[in-house]
Amino acid sequence: VQRCFYDGRSDGYTPVFIQANSVQNLTVANCVITRGFHGANFSRCPDLLIRNCVWVNNQINHFYIHNLVPEIATIRNNLIADCIPAKIRNPLIGCLNIESIREAQNCYFVRTSEEKRALYSFHRYEGDPVAKQVNYADFLKYTKLPRTSFFANPAFRAFPDLLRFKNPPDVNDASDNRYLEETAEMGKQATEIEHKHVKGKYLPLEFADFFATHPDCRKNDIGLQPEQF
Repeated sequence: VQRCFYDGRSDGYTPVFIQANSVQNLTVANCVITRGFHGANFSRCPDLLIRNCVWVNNQINHFYIHNLVPEIATIRNNLIADCIPAKIRNPLIGCLNIESIREAQNCYFVRTSEEKRALYSFHRYEGDPVAKQVNYADFLKYTKLPRTSFFANPAFRAFPDLLRFKNPPDVNDASDNRYLEETAEMGKQATEIEHKHVKGKYLPLEFADFFATHPDCRKNDIGLQPEQF
């Protein structure tokens, strides 16, 4: 699956871009996925590869991987931006077994500090049922993977920056709800600034709007590969 532009911008919920079940050696590459209810769901897809895609402003999360531990899924060289402001507590990516995930050379573009953003959730660890949401540092502790990804504004054309929270919640801290005072107004602003909803219409978006120009993205082949278009 490559060079697909999933534009789910609307006033309601939109279906997932990909619903894959028991597909071996599936590769998703050079796609833009925005404003889906979930961006994608992958169930029992061994040797899954998600690379050089842009995931931005999906509603619940970007994707969920329901693989067993030996069914490895690799997430690399993607530009993974935040979801819509109202879902700041939701992890960007979910999975069943964290041990099935291999992650490398991604650029994360989020509305909070790196420490306060839950990136991954998982429901089993070492065979035991758990309910974990972790930031990038804790994700690396659980997976024992090296740190090769970074947090930055990729400087693409679609919009200059993400709207950011002044009082974002901590990961797994349900007691701090100050962010709720910001979400309603931020959601309205995001509709115009990030979703390009102007005078009752969504302005067109194209692949070139999401080409990363940040030097580290260019150097490390992160995000869409312009030569593929």
